[in-house]
Amino acid sequence: MTTMANWKNVNNWHWTEKNCAPWAKEYFTRELKDLEAQENGITVKTTAVSKVTGDVDLNQRKGKIITLYDLSLTLDWSGTSEDGTEAKGKILIPEVAHDSELDDYVFEVSIDEETREKRVIKEVVRLKLTQVIRKKLALFTHDLIEAHAKDVYIEAAELRTSSPAPVAPAVTEAPVKASLSNSATENKSAVNKPHKVNTTTMKDTIEFVASAHDIYETLLDQNRVSVWTRGSAKISKEINSQFELFGGNISGQIIEAVQDKRIVMKWRSKTWPEDHYSKVTIELDQGSDGVKLQLVQEGVPLGQEDITRGNWKQYYWNPIKTTFGFGAFI
Repeated sequence: MTTMANWKNVNNWHWTEKNCAPWAKEYFTRELKDLEAQENGITVKTTAVSKVTGDVDLNQRKGKIITLYDLSLTLDWSGTSEDGTEAKGKILIPEVAHDSELDDYVFEVSIDEETREKRVIKEVVRLKLTQVIRKKLALFTHDLIEAHAKDVYIEAAELRTSSPAPVAPAVTEAPVKASLSNSATENKSAVNKPHKVNTTTMKDTIEFVASAHDIYETLLDQNRVSVWTRGSAKISKEINSQFELFGGNISGQIIEAVQDKRIVMKWRSKTWPEDHYSKVTIELDQGSDGVKLQLVQEGVPLGQEDITRGNWKQYYWNPIKTTFGFGAFI
């Protein structure tokens, strides 16, 4: 059953939900087709999404957007090697769930009429193509919220205007003209005013087997950042300097940098509403066995806190730990 938000759901207190399974099937059929990977002269790609089963719901309770989904996906693939050998088969992803880590997803790759030559192509699917698919799956929660949040969550402006407006008393002609003039000015301001983004605050604690100086430099030194992001990075320790990581997917501005102690920055993901930034405060607490990093991120778009926490883990903390030997995966 689908329950839509309405003006009686004051302050988004009551539970509302929407069945998004039909949309999810269309989404995966579109987004997971024609994904491609190459290795040693072998090209492989997904050719179709042949099966999508399971449940997908978007819920809202007490102003918090909640995604609940548990799906099984089957994809068709094909590949060609340099010598002209062709192969095809299927990729089964038995569980794509809201509470699973991306690294936990299982890809069961099968091949039609397997031979030694075709097995080499299958390995490229298993090692390379599945990674491309994994990156696409990482976008699902965000895209689900983006497409359907308006059906379960009422914006503050709508809550204010949904109730019947009171009838104004009769006034003389002069005040009416003044009122119209003021109204026009207000409407003009409203048009120019950016859309309000409902936000929340995310907090996390990460421990590193390193010194506070190591982590401070690793987060702000351009050469070190380029190593753990595995790409070109633009960043510096200068106050008010701009930074750009992961090909522009993460960008912002350094607001404060206290050596080995604190980093404060404006920070945004490319997938967030245009021109919306959060405030990230990182405190480094040096201990006898390592350093504890305290992260507070204010202004995270509502419903994005779990995704954002996961992205910090997947694209910042784990690569830093494995690249420099600062601790185990988290």
